[in-house]
Amino acid sequence: ELCRAKLALKIRGACSMEVRSAGDISKEWLKGSDVVVADPPRKGLQQNLLRALCAQGESQPNILIYMSCGIQALKKDTAVLVETGGWLVAHADAIQFFPGTDSLETLCIFKRTPSPSL
Repeated sequence: ELCRAKLALKIRGACSMEVRSAGDISKEWLKGSDVVVADPPRKGLQQNLLRALCAQGESQPNILIYMSCGIQALKKDTAVLVETGGWLVAHADAIQFFPGTDSLETLCIFKRTPSPSL
């Protein structure tokens, strides 16, 4: 809420933020969201969140910002998101938050590909 309060009044009215455990998220909860930010544990996204992000339909998020400390889980989740969820990797960066260690965080920005018209 502190970050939201710093936004310009015009933007603030159109912005909301929910903080939840990934285990509590369902497809219904994501409806109406434009952007989802996920920072899962090393094992990656929980299966119910992954299924919800892969669901197609109206009012589903179009941008996923995924911060990962587990590259193997990120690779697994990316394969599912791209192959079954209609997502593509728009940007990726490796960031070393802890100098002097070999630990890297990977930031991926996914965008949902438009559904083909029938």
